[in-house]
Amino acid sequence: MVAQNSPIVNITDAEFEKIVDSSKEKTLICLTVPFAGVFIPALYAADFFKKKQFVIIVGCGRLGATLAGDLSYKGYEISIIDKNKSAFEELPDNFSGYQINADGTDTGILENVGIKKATMVLAVTDNDNINCMVAQIAKRIYDVPNVYARFN
Repeated sequence: MVAQNSPIVNITDAEFEKIVDSSKEKTLICLTVPFAGVFIPALYAADFFKKKQFVIIVGCGRLGATLAGDLSYKGYEISIIDKNKSAFEELPDNFSGYQINADGTDTGILENVGIKKATMVLAVTDNDNINCMVAQIAKRIYDVPNVYARFN
C-alpha cells in the first residue's frame, strides 16, 4: 500500500528508460518487488542500468576466443586484438564484438579501440612478455580498473 503523499509512482518501461538515459548523476530509483504479499523497495543506481561494460581482449587463441564468446554472450561490449588474422577463426559463432588485426602493445591502436572507456583488459596471448606489457600499459597509463594477464 502506498501512502497518499508518497513519491512512489508507477511508470512504464519506456518512461523508465527515459529517466535512466536523462540522468547525469547517480540517481536512485526505487522499484518494488512482491514478497509474501508485501511490496518491498529495491534500490538500484540508474548508472548500473545504462552502462555497458567495455572489454578489450589482446590475444585470440583458444583462451581469448572462449573469453570473447562468453563475455559477448553475457552482454559485454568486446574488442579483441590479435596480430594473426587467422586467429579470429577461433571465435565462436555467438561473438558479436569487434576484431582488430593489429599489435596489442601499440598505444595508438589501444586508444583507437577505446581503452580510455574500457572497464576491463584481458592480456591472453601466448607470450608472457607481451601480456605483461599490455597489462602495465592498461593499468599504469590508462588506469583501467580491471586488468588481467595470462602467464605460462
